[in-house]
Amino acid sequence: MSITFPRELADEIIDLLTGDSNSLKACSMMGRVWIPRSRLYLFESWICVLLPKNIRGFHEILQSPYGCSFLPLIRSVKAARYCWHHNDRYFDDIAADLRLVPVHTLELKLNGVVDAGNINTLFCEGFAAAFPHITRLVLTCSFEGQPAPLINMICLSPALQELHICPETSSFRPQMAKPLATAVPPQGLCILHLGCVYTAEPILEWLHQFNHLPNVKSLTLPLALPGRIRAESIVNAAFQQLGDSLHHLSLPDCWNNVDLSPLRSIRTLIIQGGSGKEMLSKLTAPALEYLSVDAEPDEQAEVQEYLTSARFPSLRKVDFQCF
Repeated sequence: MSITFPRELADEIIDLLTGDSNSLKACSMMGRVWIPRSRLYLFESWICVLLPKNIRGFHEILQSPYGCSFLPLIRSVKAARYCWHHNDRYFDDIAADLRLVPVHTLELKLNGVVDAGNINTLFCEGFAAAFPHITRLVLTCSFEGQPAPLINMICLSPALQELHICPETSSFRPQMAKPLATAVPPQGLCILHLGCVYTAEPILEWLHQFNHLPNVKSLTLPLALPGRIRAESIVNAAFQQLGDSLHHLSLPDCWNNVDLSPLRSIRTLIIQGGSGKEMLSKLTAPALEYLSVDAEPDEQAEVQEYLTSARFPSLRKVDFQCF
């Protein structure tokens, strides 16, 4: 006589095994009652990796008459597109299926030459438009040719909260196209990690134009280029809007000419590659709780002179990193 195990009891047992992947895998093979809940936890931290070498196979799975039972469980996607690769077209072919999946994190690497023939499919349509639900986007870019509409691409994800833009190489100097007038920043975008000065400038200008910077809580700036006065002007203008809202700032010491004084609500400050004495000399931050600076032992005493209780009454911890 077969015994039907109650679904509710199976779910309670599985809930107790959260984080134990081996036990969850065993549960998923015990029977149909055990599969849905087990898969839910197993796929929670799983990253779907899509590369030119496997994208065709993934496309074939989605086209299978038996369907793809794990597709609705995907929450994170990591993809690498090389526009010259013969399998690249499959990324756009699976876009319609992915739009139905509530993916919350996308890590996307774009590599290639941008021209009139591929600019829309790479940045505005197909795979680029398949993730309206993501809250976190990590873009690693290495492209040349025609200016790329990266900002328009960002706006395809209205739920976005966290944006990382990273250059693949230190020599990356992309051309960014002017965004559409209708390219309104995602309302919840509050974390910016800008790893390339050539993309940081237009993004900060775009957010400034729409008065969105007061929504930003965390900002990481890239290495500044010597003599790039325009970048300093853009960052200073951004800091004026960020004054009462920014809680976390990370930046290299080479931004020593920017004025941090508007950042009255800053709580954590990380200065990399130097002691940041010039920046600290201009800053009075009653809410600052944590400071990290790169300073050799002989510089640390000089930095301490700026860290008075009158200027930083909430400061609780200072980390000196030797480099």
